[in-house]
Amino acid sequence: MQRQEKNVENDDTSEFLE
Repeated sequence: MQRQEKNVENDDTSEFLE
């Protein structure tokens, strides 16, 4: 379940990158 927690952080960065 640690993979999902990292995915959530990646989603936040995706918005910042766009």
